[in-house]
Amino acid sequence: HIIISDTHSPSCLEKGKRYSKKILEKIPGVDAIVINGDILGVFSMEESILYKTKEISVKDREKYLKECAPKFYAKYGQTSNVSNAQVIEYVQERYDWCVEVIKSFSEMKFTIFNMGNHESPLHWLVLQELPFLLGCDYEVLQEIDTAKLQKIFDNFEKELYDLEKSHEFRYMRNTPVMMGKTLIFGIPGESHGTVGN
Repeated sequence: HIIISDTHSPSCLEKGKRYSKKILEKIPGVDAIVINGDILGVFSMEESILYKTKEISVKDREKYLKECAPKFYAKYGQTSNVSNAQVIEYVQERYDWCVEVIKSFSEMKFTIFNMGNHESPLHWLVLQELPFLLGCDYEVLQEIDTAKLQKIFDNFEKELYDLEKSHEFRYMRNTPVMMGKTLIFGIPGESHGTVGN
């Protein structure tokens, strides 16, 4: 198996995808690609090895924003304001991106996705991306309609289940995946850390 976990940024996941292609060319007998969640959560890049010797600059954050949500980036560039409606659009764009990325992996090889806590509706960590990327106060996001967020997540999950019907893909939520003598299972998006409750 190829196992990808905690990439957090589009550029890191894209690097994983390029590397996976190379592995599949050399070892076509790989059984599956397992994406073990946390593909969202770009704010976690602050603790990445990439920034151990330097701080993330405003330019770096702008680059991540453009990668994460190009539609939002274009709108924000025109106004430099963030309304509640734009936050909802941002979250929608991020979950749409997740589906597209997972779909692209499943077109390369049978792919299994285990939702991380950064994708989970138990935490809504995706909302912490904007304060990190824009340098704004997290309190601005406290008035977001959680029913709208939940609908985005519900549609995201529905798209994942639909993907199972059309692609070489399995969304591992409450059911483990058995491949030969290998059992693959995960605890989807519940703990906010490896030392969580």
